Amino acid sequence: QILYRLSASEGNPVDNVELIEVLEQSKVKAGEIKAKVVIAEQTEKDIDVTRSQYI
Repeated sequence: QILYRLSASEGNPVDNVELIEVLEQSKVKAGEIKAKVVIAEQTEKDIDVTRSQYI
């Protein structure tokens, strides 16, 4: 979506409201993904600790 909006944009991209909205949505999604990665990393550490107790 970002690349499409940038290529289809005419004039100043800062004035393109649809492009700005897509960028904001992408920023929110990136934050959600980052939070999930942090949780996944902690879960992986917890699993490793539990696994080491069984060894």
